[in-house]
Amino acid sequence: MSETESDPPIACEMTAEMAADRPGLVHDALADAYAGAEEHEDGVTLRFEGTEAALEAAATFVVHEHQCCAFADYRIEVSPPYETTSLTITGPEGVKQMFLDGMVPLLESATE
Repeated sequence: MSETESDPPIACEMTAEMAADRPGLVHDALADAYAGAEEHEDGVTLRFEGTEAALEAAATFVVHEHQCCAFADYRIEVSPPYETTSLTITGPEGVKQMFLDGMVPLLESATE
């Protein structure tokens, strides 16, 4: 995918305050419900339990994350029988690896 005027550059604009809050947000809000990750060509899907708390935590994460990572697309999926909440993060080249390296280890280390 080539960068165009409509594609923001892959440059995380996380402030020091956001960086300090991120591990807590990921660990405290999402880790307890984490059920695994699946890689895709252009991103990653994170799976969580299908609880209201997991859905709210995923939505809260997206609210915070899109402020610093506006180059990524975020999609939350909840479908019957509502046993799983999925958060898919996609975007231009580099997005998948960024979230695999930066978020998945936080989730996995919290569940060990």
